Order: sequence, then C-alpha cells, then structure tokens
Amino acid sequence: MTFFQHSEPRLLWAAGQSLDGKKGGPYICLLAALAIATSSPIYAQSTVAVTVVNMIPQGLSGESNTDSEPNLAVKPSNTQHIAASAFTPDPMGGAHAPIYISTDGGRSWLLNSIVPGNDRKTGTHDITLRFGSTTNVLYAAIQRGDATNLLKILRTNDFTSANPMTELVTRQGVDQPYLEAISVAGRDRVYVGYSDLNVQGTATVDRSLNAATAPAPVPIDMRPRGTCQKGAPSIRPAIHESGTVYAAFFRWTKCSSAPGVYHTDVVVVRDDNFAAAATGPSPRCVSDLRRRETACLG
Repeated sequence: MTFFQHSEPRLLWAAGQSLDGKKGGPYICLLAALAIATSSPIYAQSTVAVTVVNMIPQGLSGESNTDSEPNLAVKPSNTQHIAASAFTPDPMGGAHAPIYISTDGGRSWLLNSIVPGNDRKTGTHDITLRFGSTTNVLYAAIQRGDATNLLKILRTNDFTSANPMTELVTRQGVDQPYLEAISVAGRDRVYVGYSDLNVQGTATVDRSLNAATAPAPVPIDMRPRGTCQKGAPSIRPAIHESGTVYAAFFRWTKCSSAPGVYHTDVVVVRDDNFAAAATGPSPRCVSDLRRRETACLG
C-alpha cells in the first residue's frame, strides 16, 4: 500500500477491492484514511510504507464469516496492547463472542471469547471498545448477539484474561451503542451514546464518573420537530480531560419525502463539567452549537 505525497495537508486515501473484483462481493473491502501534517518528516519522502496485517488468527485463516463493522481500541498507557471487535462469532460456538487482542503492537492477533451473548453467525451485534487512558481497564458497549436491541455495558481489568467481561448495565430497546472513555484523577469516565427506541429513537448518553460502578442514564432531549418525532440511530460522544463533553447526533425534522429520504439537522451539544450535574430527573441543559439553543441532559 502506497500513499503519495501532497504539497498541502489533506486526507490521503487508499481503498481495497473485493477479491472477486466486484462491488459488494463476498470479501470485506479495506478502506484506510491517513491525515498527515506538512510538518511531518514523512513529507520528505516520496512514499510512505504501511504494514497491512490480517487480523484473523492464522489457525482460523479458512473462516468465511462476515467480520464486518470493525472497531479498534489502543491502550494509551501501553500502545503495544490493542483490542478490536467485529461481527465475528466464537469459533467453538460457545456462549461468549470474541474480541481480537494483540500485545505486540498489532503484529499478531488472537481471539479472546469474553463478550456475553454470542450469536453463531455474527458473534455480537453493534459493539465498540475503549481503554481507560491511564488504567488497564477495557470497556465495551454492545448489543447482545443472542437478543434484539439489548444493551450491555461491560468492563474487564485484563483484556487478555479468559474470564468473561463484567456486566455493568443492561438496558432493553437500544440501537447503535458507541462508547468513549477517559481517565481523570484516577477515575475512568465512561460515556455511551445510543438511540433509545423506547422513547421514539431519542438520542441518549449513559455516563459514569467512576466506571467501577454502573453508569447513570443521561438522556439528551432531541427537541423533535416536524412529524418524525425522532432521530437517526448514531450518537457520538467525545470527551476532553478538562471536563468538556460533546455529543453529536442527527435530528430528523421531516419524515421521508421519498423512500429512504429524510430531512435532518446535525446537532452538537456540550457540557463543561463531565455532565456531572446530570443526575436524577432534574435537567442539565447543554448548548446546541448550531442553533444556539439548548438540549438537556438528565
């Protein structure tokens, strides 16, 4: 794989193709994006060498699962430790779905079946992973593979251990959970964005200020407009160690005007104290940065 030098900073793209040469073929398409600053020493080179590693363990090289929707987490305190996930079932058909683990910087990989709710075809449904930034704890937010729209928020103190991940939260009626984590003052702050199907697809964030305990629910009011009264499933939180927390989501403002066509606001909300005041029924309002309105946490 080769990335060519450009005179200005920009995204450099390299895209693979299905092995049968057809769009939508039976093999996964690899897509990589690399953003390189002009100050980087690699701009003195005409090409950039990139190592591509097949994460499927060699002993399972004959498998033909979909292995789609991959997610990757690198331990900030030890970048040789990497965890990854995909829709990969346990090869032994057990009760737990696997994650991919590497302890040598991604040069070699093993499967570690520690995620509850294995489905024999997909492993889990939606899944994201993150490490605490100064701890060894790996967190996961999943839809169980053996259920429908069932959220589990999980943790393990040792991602290489064969012990199943500890279940912190169970919630029914959840779509597309997405997790972010950061360590501050010795505590892991964990935020999980998802679509709450119990409340017309409301964008919601579960947060914990100390993820050794179960996160408290922090729903974000999407302020429904028009006739759709809901939003799209993807809700993405982002955290800074200063205490600023963002969440971005789609808010549908008009129902489908044609098959598959929706009118949408992209909304970004913010809290400047880790959403720490968002507990119980009292609302904690944060800024809608686009419309200069407020959305409420709690």
